[in-house]
Amino acid sequence: MTYILLFQVKYNIKNIYLINHIILIIIIIILLKNKLIIHKMKTDTQPQNPQNPNVEQPQEENKEQLPQYKYFSFPDGTIYYGETATVNKDNKKIDKPEEITDEEIKKTLKIVRHGYGIMLYEFKDDKYSSKYEGNWYLNKKKGKGKAEYSDGSVYEGDFDNDLYEGNGSLVWNGGYSYVGQWHNGNMEGEGEFRHYDGHTLSGLFFNNYFYIKEQDCFIYPFWTQDEIDAFKSKNIDFIAKQNKNKLDKFSRENIIKVTNELELFTAIDDTYKANKIPLIVRCSDINAEKEDVFELFHDNYREINLRKSYMTLHNTSLGLNIEVFNDIKQKVTEAMTKGLFLIVNFDDLKEKYEYNYDPDIREFYGKMMLSQFMWNPSLFFTNKCSNAHLNRRSDLKMDKNFKFICYSKYIVDENMAEHDLINDIEKRFEKSFPLISINVVIYSAKKSS
Repeated sequence: MTYILLFQVKYNIKNIYLINHIILIIIIIILLKNKLIIHKMKTDTQPQNPQNPNVEQPQEENKEQLPQYKYFSFPDGTIYYGETATVNKDNKKIDKPEEITDEEIKKTLKIVRHGYGIMLYEFKDDKYSSKYEGNWYLNKKKGKGKAEYSDGSVYEGDFDNDLYEGNGSLVWNGGYSYVGQWHNGNMEGEGEFRHYDGHTLSGLFFNNYFYIKEQDCFIYPFWTQDEIDAFKSKNIDFIAKQNKNKLDKFSRENIIKVTNELELFTAIDDTYKANKIPLIVRCSDINAEKEDVFELFHDNYREINLRKSYMTLHNTSLGLNIEVFNDIKQKVTEAMTKGLFLIVNFDDLKEKYEYNYDPDIREFYGKMMLSQFMWNPSLFFTNKCSNAHLNRRSDLKMDKNFKFICYSKYIVDENMAEHDLINDIEKRFEKSFPLISINVVIYSAKKSS
């Protein structure tokens, strides 16, 4: 067996940055431990040097069978090295893009991650903030892969559409770990959760919650054993409520109707006291727009337009736009450190957009961006969690007045029966938000004429 290193670099002497590219490629080769670009080939000759014209080259048919790896770098140092594909404006894979002669069509083509590859985020001085190595499908993580995050957490297992899906293990930096089944990025199915205090939860998980068969209820797996015991012994009423609702993620108690500014902020405070996040929507009997609702916060907020960010992200070659992430990081940091409201505008965008499906908020999870722990305020507001989210920077501290809020253009029909309203809200948001952590705040104040 012979190992041949296929290494192609398009060199443009006018571009001085290619020198750095070559150095980075060498570093990547070391990092990958030769798994990514060294291939086993059958030959009876001595090892060949594909860059030496005086040495016999491998047969062309063998070359075509080898994966074609490409290298890309971005302004913040993020780099990708691996297999790619060319897609058209409809995100359909083009097998032979070199055969396209129409210049207008060529302008619509994009190169996306497809196949096996590695992504190193914010790579500098042989270090990176986070890393993904594994399989891609049309710019999405799909198949087997391993993700290492900036806080030290590591997931290894199955991916689909950029989310944990199938079987896998996640080890958090705080000493928690989970091994088992995943669905839509959540712990869901059979699995085992191990707490840092040593106790384990083995059995059925649903939407990141663990099912206790004896009490027929769900608990938050990140609780300590003492908190679980206290819940079982002192929260009988809540357990009874859980018994009644069983797997229902939503009930009448999760809906609050407000008619003025004072009631709105009272509802927000009450929602946080219940360890939930408010989702503000409007009622059909008012003529107020999004801007009218946002005016109630008197500029004491930062808005993240999730649909706009999602559009920008997915209309960019390789699906990566550093400016999108930097903008979110800036707004999150300002809101957290200045005690402002961080309003995630889920879907209200006046511009036309080509996607007819909702943005996935999980794509914007990350250090100093959005956090999966924001859905559990009592956990996120601990110094350990908030400091870790701010990258443990000594110059950044979370202000106690900071609050995370969601907003949707969804309109509530005031004439709808309560049962139908609950079902309608579940149908609209169950794939986008953890409804078990949501209170829907319906704003019904009419705009003054």
